[in-house]
Amino acid sequence: MPHCRSSVKTDQRQPAPSFALAEAPEGFSRSMSPESLQKIQAAHGFFELGMWQASWDELETMGPEDRAELPVAVLRVEILKAMKRWESAAILAESLIEKGAKIGGLYLSAAYAIRRARSLPEAKAMLLKGEPFLQDEALWWYNLACYDCQLGDLEAAKARLARAFEIDRDYRLRALEDEDLKPLWDAFAGELGDHPSM
Repeated sequence: MPHCRSSVKTDQRQPAPSFALAEAPEGFSRSMSPESLQKIQAAHGFFELGMWQASWDELETMGPEDRAELPVAVLRVEILKAMKRWESAAILAESLIEKGAKIGGLYLSAAYAIRRARSLPEAKAMLLKGEPFLQDEALWWYNLACYDCQLGDLEAAKARLARAFEIDRDYRLRALEDEDLKPLWDAFAGELGDHPSM
């Protein structure tokens, strides 16, 4: 699910970020009530079905303390993205990162929202901050390649795209259809032809 030019539906092909509650950083408790755990599972279910408002509403039925927990906040980021409330999603993701949430998916989500709410350079800067958590993920390299391409740095885009392909060969086919990478394919059209086979 490349983030570059994908629709909301395509973007949600990846599940919402998940993690063990025991990994919660300082400022978040390490446990939630059984009732709240059931509610967040239900909210995830609504989310996977594309029922964004129902997912949000389910989280709102939780107690105030549990509503402030990290798993809830992370799911809220994904819901806001799905609703195309880009600035709200960006602000929430940034605040979680600043509080110490070490979740690679948050950097991807923050960058995705920042690109749409603010600017591509700001989105790239956020994505680069996630390197310690994402350097082995094809999607991270792929999105950086898209950003480089749109910012005119085709050599960097080519190198990062090659790294994404090394990690996950499926990105080769996706890249051919991605409008963000069109400048790269146009630049190498003489060498690679109309349909590059990288």
